[in-house]
Amino acid sequence: MMSFARITTTILIRGLVYVLLAVSAFAQAPSPMSERAILDALTSSRTGTETTNKILAKQISERGVSFEYSGEIERRLLENGASDELINAIRFRLCEDYIAKIDNCDDDECSLELYRKALSVHPDDVSVLIGRGMLLDDLQRYDEAITDYTKAIEIDPKAHEAYNNRGNTYANKEKLEEAIRDYTKAIELDANQADYYFNRGAVYYNSKRYDLSIKDYSKYISMKADDPVGYNRRGDAFFDAGKHQEAIKDYTQAIKLAPSNAEFLVNRGRVLSAEKQYDAAIRDYDAVLKLKHDDAFALHLRGYAHFKKESYDLALADYTRSIAIDASDGSVWLNRGLLYSSRDQYDLADKDYTRAIEIDPSLAEPYVLRGTIRADKGDYEQALLDLTKYIEMVPGDPDGFAYRAVVYIDIGDNEKALADLNAVIRLDPKYSDAYTNRGLIYLRSERYAESIDDSTTAIRLNPKDAIAFGNRALAYEAIGEFKKAESDRKKAAAIEKPEIKSQKP
Repeated sequence: MMSFARITTTILIRGLVYVLLAVSAFAQAPSPMSERAILDALTSSRTGTETTNKILAKQISERGVSFEYSGEIERRLLENGASDELINAIRFRLCEDYIAKIDNCDDDECSLELYRKALSVHPDDVSVLIGRGMLLDDLQRYDEAITDYTKAIEIDPKAHEAYNNRGNTYANKEKLEEAIRDYTKAIELDANQADYYFNRGAVYYNSKRYDLSIKDYSKYISMKADDPVGYNRRGDAFFDAGKHQEAIKDYTQAIKLAPSNAEFLVNRGRVLSAEKQYDAAIRDYDAVLKLKHDDAFALHLRGYAHFKKESYDLALADYTRSIAIDASDGSVWLNRGLLYSSRDQYDLADKDYTRAIEIDPSLAEPYVLRGTIRADKGDYEQALLDLTKYIEMVPGDPDGFAYRAVVYIDIGDNEKALADLNAVIRLDPKYSDAYTNRGLIYLRSERYAESIDDSTTAIRLNPKDAIAFGNRALAYEAIGEFKKAESDRKKAAAIEKPEIKSQKP
């Protein structure tokens, strides 16, 4: 009997527990409060207005409300004794509910409308302002994003997330100095956020301040040593700063942490190629192509490495395959054009340079290369147009002026040729061919002393310049210096036809 009673008692107690748990679960999911329910509680308070307001504020924070907020509703609540605490509880809970619904949105306009509603009831919510700023940034509505971040900062001057995010938006607008100032402020407010150093490092990199970029990426790496992206980015900064060995070490560490990341392998291949370690570069590109056989960029880069090794057939195969996969990269057309030029296949080269220009008119090099081909073909008008375009795009490169001067010399426009050669010498006083060609113009213009001076300078800069010796010989002859003329002719002939020394049997 005792055992049975004990069992019965146990059963009864369990049943009571189950009932209590069910009631508790039911109580945890009450319905949102209506405006009517709040007004009734305020007007029929039995514990005093202050206590009722506190109870209602607690209930609303847990249950929410079932109505859209408006100035009219706020007026009625205040008239019936609602406290500021209660009003703020309603506003805050509505703001939370609007933000929670964003996850269910199917489009950005829905999200923006919910952010608008959230801020209409709680306009000083810093986290909501930051959240909407991030969405606006994603939508490239940068000025609106900046407005939200700025308001968040005005409300809370210590909101380091707002400074960081505003820095991101300034960076997207290419306002790099403003971005740096914001990242720096974010770091001042919270120096333990690794991403802030990473972001500032990226902007320093984009503004070509590589030492500062390296410093920030190093700080990021010290805080997130297992993130391969930090090493990869610092490798980029080292590479562009000309510190190739350091770049190789960083890319290698990134690859060690993420062996299947094609970007890291490509980047190490690029710096190895820049170091003329073409076999090692090709191995990295091979690894990329094992991961992704149709990687057009890796094929392009491997083709370039083969080209530098003078493995022209392999280079041509890679360039052509890269183009077949992605024909939208003007630089691969340019490089295949260079390969065709190296094989004296100038018609094919001309076509590739033309295609490169059509795809990417910002590429300057195809203009100068196509210009020289067309000059050799006797298409002087198109050659001059191409070379002039190149000069407009790269006014600091003496080659453009030098090549155009040759075209002007060929068509007999010595005045324009002379102007271009003067520009070459101004840009590069050691450009020997410019003195040679200017000496030729002076020779044709019977300005013999100036021709001799320029030819002499050309010979000093390039003692193997047979044309300069020949030009000077003609100038000496014109002024009666026959011995000097004969000496220069012999030197020119020796350069053009070097003596063949007999070999020992």
